[in-house]
Amino acid sequence: MVSVSDMKPTEGSELQAEVRLRNVGKQSIQIPWSKDPRVKAEGQDPNHITWEAATFEVFLKGKHGNDVGVENSSQWVYGSRFSAGSLLTLQPGEWITAKVKFTVDAEYLYHAGELGEGESQFIVEWHQVSRSWYVKNCGVWNAYFQYDHFYKQTNLPLTVQITRKASVDIDNPNE
Repeated sequence: MVSVSDMKPTEGSELQAEVRLRNVGKQSIQIPWSKDPRVKAEGQDPNHITWEAATFEVFLKGKHGNDVGVENSSQWVYGSRFSAGSLLTLQPGEWITAKVKFTVDAEYLYHAGELGEGESQFIVEWHQVSRSWYVKNCGVWNAYFQYDHFYKQTNLPLTVQITRKASVDIDNPNE
């Protein structure tokens, strides 16, 4: 994460961040790069399609040391070798920059306030999957491959200050 729209967000804030994905390896990599999900099937037999999909996931590392996934509102991107321009090749040392939108709300927490006030760090991870869908003789086969352990990620954290959300007195909303 390079920057975030508010360095002192409150729980529930909607934020936009600029993130950078850099190929630090010695070989080129291909990533999906189209917001249009229809590129998955372009130029393929409708009974047998293969495609790539990816997204950035944002985590908040709080003072308790646990990483909490926050509500991501950014779209997935898609790509297929059969759809020109839907895959982007990053040579060693090259990078892309993207805008990611998210809300400072935990995806899987039970009640508000668990993120806590104080210094925290946002961490962003790139999640890419390869998918295949095949239909034959009234049967459907799905294949799914996660790249999670295929490459190594170095996630540089961005430190922010989580602040208390202003409370409103229902009986005296102007106070």
